[in-house]
Amino acid sequence: MIGSSPNVRQVGGSHYSQGKDFQHWDLVEKFGLGYLEGCATKYICRHRSKNGHEDLLKAEHYIDKLIALAQSEWRQPRGSAPQHYISSFCDAYELGPLERQCMSILCDKWTIVRLQRARHLVAELIHEYKPRARLTGEGISEGDAVDFTPPGIDAP
Repeated sequence: MIGSSPNVRQVGGSHYSQGKDFQHWDLVEKFGLGYLEGCATKYICRHRSKNGHEDLLKAEHYIDKLIALAQSEWRQPRGSAPQHYISSFCDAYELGPLERQCMSILCDKWTIVRLQRARHLVAELIHEYKPRARLTGEGISEGDAVDFTPPGIDAP
């Protein structure tokens, strides 16, 4: 539907648009971030409101690709968002300290060392997810669902 703003309409959830006038794709496009940076930051921004553990694994994968390309000297940083803008964006998305540091690195003129730091931060976030089994009776049966619940949030 061409008449409505793409920022008003979201397909497959509301994890980007809930109360956010400036969405992730606006950040990527406004400051000319690269594809890999955009994908990694997308998953970092939404992991608490969409796919949790899996989103962080995807972010880590994109950062790994970015590091590999940078080490081959084929890939250089693309785009750069001002730090005050990144900070405001992180506030709107209620990102924690580790996510904020990742965003700061990936949305600016990174170096390989800084990318490795971002990867380490994402690995810390992944480690914070604890598998929580839904228990029935005395123990866990084969086939029980396992939730990867973000830290600070109780499993359903």
